Amino acid sequence: MTPIVVDPAEAAGQQATGSPETWHLRLYVAGESPKSLEAFTNLTRLCDSHLADRYEIEVVDLLENPRLARRD
Repeated sequence: MTPIVVDPAEAAGQQATGSPETWHLRLYVAGESPKSLEAFTNLTRLCDSHLADRYEIEVVDLLENPRLARRD
């Protein structure tokens, strides 16, 4: 896995202009299994702690839409 280098201002949720940026996250799950629900809960908790109201989570259920995984 290649590490992603992020500008310190971006890591703090700020763009170069100083305005907050919204993070768009995509979570792939396989149905509503306990592990899928736990993953969503953990991601939400992490985002609430570090991104406050600056994030959106898109949940992609691969059991319903397996082709969506191929686009990424």
